[in-house]
Amino acid sequence: MKQDIKDKLDKEVLKNKIKFFSIFAVPTLIIVFSFIALFPISSTNIEGSAFKLTAQQTDNGNIPIMLVKIQNNEIIKASLPVKLEYMQGKKVELTKTKTLIGSATYKVIRYVE
Repeated sequence: MKQDIKDKLDKEVLKNKIKFFSIFAVPTLIIVFSFIALFPISSTNIEGSAFKLTAQQTDNGNIPIMLVKIQNNEIIKASLPVKLEYMQGKKVELTKTKTLIGSATYKVIRYVE
């Protein structure tokens, strides 16, 4: 009888350990995968011409976003640093950063004379 009770208790403890592990392991794996997938893998510099200035509204204020025309007349959105002023029609140098999932972000570095 005592061995039967002990076996049942061991099974219950094992079930609880599995539940505890799965509750914390699954979200941890999701977070790690998201971090790896969004980590930048390559960065290239490209040139384009400033097309238009817009803003993205956030809780901390507005973030200036510059629309830039690149080589194949594609219009992209690039974040504009606060220290740079907007000059329409000027050539700009951008940094294009790609991630594992294929998304790309653009950041204005400087104006090209």
